Amino acid sequence: MTTLQRPAPAPTPQPRRRRVGGRGVLALAVILVIAVAAPLAAVLVRAVIGYDGSPSALGALADADNLRVIGNTVLLGVLVVVIATVMAAPLAYLMSWTPMRDKRWVDVAVMVPFMTPPYVAALAWMDFTRVDGLADRWLGTWVGDGVRAVLNTPVGMAAIMACELFTFLYLLLRNRFDAMPASSDEAAEVSGGVVGSASAVGHVAVDDADVRVGCVGGVSAGVC
Repeated sequence: MTTLQRPAPAPTPQPRRRRVGGRGVLALAVILVIAVAAPLAAVLVRAVIGYDGSPSALGALADADNLRVIGNTVLLGVLVVVIATVMAAPLAYLMSWTPMRDKRWVDVAVMVPFMTPPYVAALAWMDFTRVDGLADRWLGTWVGDGVRAVLNTPVGMAAIMACELFTFLYLLLRNRFDAMPASSDEAAEVSGGVVGSASAVGHVAVDDADVRVGCVGGVSAGVC
């Protein structure tokens, strides 16, 4: 007596993700221009030609004092990006290319303290560094004076602002490291560098659109 075997069911085809076509990208670009670029352009035009009887602001902007302020502000933004990258890059490397990548609780433990709203962090720093504040009470007057002396410098201000940017750049760098080849030599070859060159691997990590966007956002945050 022969038994008939039931054929195995055919695998259900998975629906393919639809990519946004040219029209969708064009629509998003138009919305971005209308919502962001147009107001900025209007502000710049009014600053140049004047508005409602007010004279042009180009003379005031070209003043030496204002140019010095603008230059210092841009320098502060660059320092914020550099310090935040120095803070985020080692952790991103450890959480991507070492056995620590399986311990995702480290992400939570490290990122949560830096995810406070900026105004709350500002109040906390003010209370910590003020005269007879928490630094003086917990660490002593000498240490409190030293903390204030460091944080009242441009590098200290950039370090405080870099704490707000730390989680953002950490996630960008970690995702970039995850997308890179596991072999450092292979990554160096892809970038056109010498096999075994650590600088070439670093070039691959930074030579990415997401990382560049993060750096631009960091400079913007420092400027604002």
